[in-house]
Amino acid sequence: MALSSSALLPLAQIMGLDAASVIALPTVMEVSARKAGTTQDFIFHEALSNAPLRDYLAGICRSVMVAA
Repeated sequence: MALSSSALLPLAQIMGLDAASVIALPTVMEVSARKAGTTQDFIFHEALSNAPLRDYLAGICRSVMVAA
């Protein structure tokens, strides 16, 4: 199940994502969960408490939006 925009907002704020980069966050969460063989909810909650994971996901969001 996809995470709602309102659920992702606190994570996006902690990540320090700008408006352009935050657009990629739902897709980054979906793909990350699929590749890890887990749920988006698990990735979301893990990212809230795991700074290296949060930084990794934020980096992907930023790089995707630069390439777009």
